[in-house]
Amino acid sequence: MSVPSQMWTHQLKIIKGFGMNQLDYKAKVCATTTGLNAGMVCSLDTAGEIVKGLIAGAMPLFAISNQTDFDVVGDAGGTTVDEATVNTTGIVAAGTGITYVNGQIQLPLVPPLATDNASSLATTLSTAAAMGLASAGVLGVLVGTGAFELQSTEYVTPGYTFYPNDPLTSAAPASGGSVANVGKLKVGTPYTDTICGVVSKGLITNEWGKSAVQFWTTWLPPTTFTVNSTTPFVETGE
Repeated sequence: MSVPSQMWTHQLKIIKGFGMNQLDYKAKVCATTTGLNAGMVCSLDTAGEIVKGLIAGAMPLFAISNQTDFDVVGDAGGTTVDEATVNTTGIVAAGTGITYVNGQIQLPLVPPLATDNASSLATTLSTAAAMGLASAGVLGVLVGTGAFELQSTEYVTPGYTFYPNDPLTSAAPASGGSVANVGKLKVGTPYTDTICGVVSKGLITNEWGKSAVQFWTTWLPPTTFTVNSTTPFVETGE
């Protein structure tokens, strides 16, 4: 059963850069990822799935929603459908025409033909409703190279003051000392860490009375990192 948090507990707010053409993305959350909250830094693994934390050299992504929110995993009661529940034909429920494609439940444009088409439609819609039209872990994110100024409640504390112009990074998945800090913003070192932002106003108190760090997004990879976990990349200059 998914238990979403209060909307103000974890938050990513767009201060500048919001619009129809904003640079965002969506992908399935890796099955081993837990505790990914709105405002955290994440990245894509080699399977193209979202993991919490910033892989060295990877494009920084910023989670818009919590991993447990209903727009990510569907309604409560264990209604999210994953690949283990889908039969070999890709049909979620026989006779409904509902399929599971690329991590998302797909409703048919026309219900499957049956002796009683109205009954077939009712079966399709009732099955979909029971599933909560779950997206099976598909999460929306903002891309680090987009022109954004953001506020995030997810930063490492105590330990950092976050002065204007401080470069920001985040621990890699399942590393960086405390696992609890993976995905949270902290001050980084350019060319050593993957830089995902630059502090603008620093620490602020948002409209919910929560402390947040305000920053501009960017991407500056370290001098040496590994591409797709196989090929070392070394910046040699001109």
